[in-house]
Amino acid sequence: MAGRRKTPFEAADLEARLPELREAALGRGVLRARDLAGIPAAWRAQAFDALARSRLERLKTGGRMPLSRQLATLLRERGPLPVAQLARALHGASAREAKAAATSAAREGAAVLAVRGRVAVLLPAGAPALPRGELAALQRACTDLAGRCRQALKLAPATLLRDDVRALLLDFVAAAAAAPRSPPPADVVAVLRHHVRESTGLAFVPDLVRALSHRGVDAVHAALVEAARTGRIELQPESGMGRLNAEELDLCPPGPQGTRLSWARILEGAR
Repeated sequence: MAGRRKTPFEAADLEARLPELREAALGRGVLRARDLAGIPAAWRAQAFDALARSRLERLKTGGRMPLSRQLATLLRERGPLPVAQLARALHGASAREAKAAATSAAREGAAVLAVRGRVAVLLPAGAPALPRGELAALQRACTDLAGRCRQALKLAPATLLRDDVRALLLDFVAAAAAAPRSPPPADVVAVLRHHVRESTGLAFVPDLVRALSHRGVDAVHAALVEAARTGRIELQPESGMGRLNAEELDLCPPGPQGTRLSWARILEGAR
């Protein structure tokens, strides 16, 4: 008796497998050709192309969840991450790609890149870090203090007065405490993109304000209002005030008639 001929694999079969593959990519972080069991080799490139259209990054031999999304999950779940170890923690990323992803996240305000001891560390957005603009002032203060220390050490048994050291460092602290300027609207839009929820296409404003908290809540509120005024984003009030807790209310700029603007939509073409 002749064996049955196998039913040919068709586009509908591939479409039916895509939800399962998306879930696998979300769970594993990366998919390789070997993970596409049951999909003929001739269809695998098309499968990865289809997954890429649902925000899976295309690799030569497969696909992966975007590194920015993987980083956000890692920072939320694990906290600070040494940059040198990111390639081990990220799926489907080389050391160079991991470092580039960390740098990009820091530039966009989605994370904080800091030097701790001799190690570069990536921290969640909102970590209490010095803005780069203050580093030069700190360097000058430390250089001045180091010079005074060298002079005193050469002039034995001379030393420094605690009040003088305190005054030098307090000069820097006082300068750093100046009122922060609002971030540019373009920076606000860039950070908002990392917080857009796929289910609604909206970003929760408190998430953004937490990410930029080092700039000051009032300054971020002003930047949000300016971004809305210039047509980059649309700010929407909370439909029910009872849904926000006290902290979230404080993080939302005030809206009309006593409302709070808790949701933001990035308008098409905004930069």
